[in-house]
Amino acid sequence: MSRKRAAVLISGRGSNMAALIEAAAAADYPAEIALVVANHADAPGRRIAEAAGIADFDLSLWQGIFTPRGTPADVVARLNTEINKIITQPDVRARLRDEGADVAPLSVEQTTAFVQKESAKYLHIIRQSGVKPN
Repeated sequence: MSRKRAAVLISGRGSNMAALIEAAAAADYPAEIALVVANHADAPGRRIAEAAGIADFDLSLWQGIFTPRGTPADVVARLNTEINKIITQPDVRARLRDEGADVAPLSVEQTTAFVQKESAKYLHIIRQSGVKPN
């Protein structure tokens, strides 16, 4: 029997994934767990995947506020400062965390570097997959 390669999506401890890994250890199980995709960089289940020798991928969602090209640097810096003040207020931070968000205030330079890194990551995945736009 040819086993299918499966990806498991996790959002937390990974208890369901751990059960799937255990089941997939049986020779007659129809799939092998080839990849774990987490929606949170610190999802504890990622450690289970690592211990089992399974590749994992962080698919954390993120949000940023962007300005049009050519916006004066002093305006961008001021917006960054004020937005970071707002999102780090205890009540706002608590509300965002309750909604499942990690609050990570970044400087303009850190945001630029992060977006470039994320763009490169997804471009690599797209190229590896062979996906072509219609």
